[in-house]
Amino acid sequence: MFPHLQQSINIGHTTFSNRMAVLPTQKCLTNLDGYATPEAVEAYRVLGDGGWGLVIVEITVVHPKGMIFEYGMHLFEDTHITGHRQIAEAIHQGGTAKAVCQLLHGGRSAARSARMVLGGVRLAPSAVLEGPPGIGMEALVPARVECKEMTEEEIQEAIEGFVSASVRAKSAGYDGVEIHAANGVQLVHQFMSPWFNRRQDRWGQDRAAFAIEVIRRIRRVVGPEFIVAIRVNASDMLPEGMGLTLEEMQSWVPRFEEAGINYLNVIAGTVFNPEHVVPPIYQPRGVTAELIGQIKQVTRVPVIGGGKINDPILAEKLVTEGKMDIAGFSRQALADPDFARKTVEGRSDDIRRCIYCDIGCGEIFFMTRVRCSVNYACGRLPQDYELSPARTPGRVMVVGGGVAGMEAARVLALRNHRVALYEKSDHLGGNVSDLAGNMPRVNTHDVNSSVDYLCSQLQQLQVPVQMGVEVTPQLVDEVQPDVVVLATGSQPFIPDVPGVQERGVITLDDYLKGKPEVGNTVIVWGGDYGSEIALSLARQGKAVTLVSEKDEVALTPYMPQPATAVRQGLLLRHLDEANVNIKLRCNVKQIVPGGIVVQSDNREETLEANTVIIAHRRQPLDQLFQGLVAKGMPVYKVGDCVEPKNILEAVHTAYRVARQIEKPTGQAVYSVR
Repeated sequence: MFPHLQQSINIGHTTFSNRMAVLPTQKCLTNLDGYATPEAVEAYRVLGDGGWGLVIVEITVVHPKGMIFEYGMHLFEDTHITGHRQIAEAIHQGGTAKAVCQLLHGGRSAARSARMVLGGVRLAPSAVLEGPPGIGMEALVPARVECKEMTEEEIQEAIEGFVSASVRAKSAGYDGVEIHAANGVQLVHQFMSPWFNRRQDRWGQDRAAFAIEVIRRIRRVVGPEFIVAIRVNASDMLPEGMGLTLEEMQSWVPRFEEAGINYLNVIAGTVFNPEHVVPPIYQPRGVTAELIGQIKQVTRVPVIGGGKINDPILAEKLVTEGKMDIAGFSRQALADPDFARKTVEGRSDDIRRCIYCDIGCGEIFFMTRVRCSVNYACGRLPQDYELSPARTPGRVMVVGGGVAGMEAARVLALRNHRVALYEKSDHLGGNVSDLAGNMPRVNTHDVNSSVDYLCSQLQQLQVPVQMGVEVTPQLVDEVQPDVVVLATGSQPFIPDVPGVQERGVITLDDYLKGKPEVGNTVIVWGGDYGSEIALSLARQGKAVTLVSEKDEVALTPYMPQPATAVRQGLLLRHLDEANVNIKLRCNVKQIVPGGIVVQSDNREETLEANTVIIAHRRQPLDQLFQGLVAKGMPVYKVGDCVEPKNILEAVHTAYRVARQIEKPTGQAVYSVR
């Protein structure tokens, strides 16, 4: 079905079983000293079982002065080898994947622990304090960084760090190493960058010299059969003079080949324009494929490329068209570590696709262990996620067909409960389909992948689904389940202000579900839930004012703090480009015919509009709960009907609850958060 993805490929002296690779993805599953924990080994064991041709282990620091994550892999001491050996063995045990370790020195992006080693000053090619202007990822790289220009001795020490780590990687059993030289948070890329490298010596006159020397020295000590690769930017995608260009990288690639690399892992962008590095949901799939193809045209070694690929059809297309030799997957491999195996086996409907919400995986930038909204097992040990058959299977009634209800029904069915799902509307998906994934003129449709997957799984598990049925206490009496799981979701909160019932005032739910006509001048009240619809309406040609009581906007309901930097920054840029008028720190005092009255800085003003859309916070929709409690029915609540949050919380609460439910031996009431 996917002939090109299933083809083997020779890289150096090594044969990869297929054209699908796990890209290096930070997981923060080590301890503070950089040693692999059981959770880290388990994460790579799962990937090793996933049918991939290659698994590239996340960034591994080669020198104590180069650490960028507090909980990141280290390989600058021999004591680190044992954990890496366990990881390499875990990957190889699956039987298909080769294991490559990515090596990094953070340079000016060193984390707090490295700054302590340096007495508060980071090492860099040049003492450039400010990064290029852009959105930035402040949590990872502050806008202003105190750093010092490296001496020749310090440069040689850093190179030797890469060399020594490569020797340790070979000793640990890896098939190769990959030098991280992209995205601005790595010393090698900083030497390549015209912004960060302003030296006048040989390391500045030839900005590729540092990378080439690292490659040569590694190749010299590891021999010809060990894979040596490099991850590079096709382009920094920064304004002229601020970053590495496509033309420069094309001219350097043959020199990297001559120095001894076996493959190129190609990406684009920097932490100063991170929407290219970690493409958020608003970006199209395969967003960097054209740039990657431009690099492939000038090299003789295989090229690995990624850039928001979560679909084997797209991956097959990109490989077939020659944009890349191997399709790379990062967040998708967190969402479904078995992606490659399912692809090879022709089970693409069983793939749990990444929805690019960046909630759980985005937390790693704040040194929190990785999670995934759609994959509860991500980052956990088997005893914390494995499902066992119910000791006392029962009849379970799941009320609500959103992602929480569907996930609960899926897990309950896998545990051999007799499950039936009831949904009062005519479709499944709940707020994910109706709100988050149903935004006209804004690319949020990837979140619906979670709904597609769950629908497919319920069908395969033959879970009965009753559509158009509103569950009442009387219906529960008729069905007589042993347990009820409430996943009834949430509803809009309607603020108590004068005029809220005025004609021309609608809720976000009203607009997205019913698509009523709105006027040419629109006020969207609610800077979190309302930002995307404000952008959508502005792109439709409406004059839009976005009113927020807070001092910021664009924190969409499925993107909680702190995982906001990339998507929030891009959404703010889109709002600006669409000329959305943003009013911050405004208290809405009254809705009047033709507009609203707001107060800001002790000053009242009237904002004019034909239509007012209330996109305020949400509140639980759980009226059924009290009725069932009164009957003594064992009942659990999951998802937004407990507390409206985000997709991760909805799916994870459903998984946890469904994992523990047993047929009760007596009457009890449960309210699970």
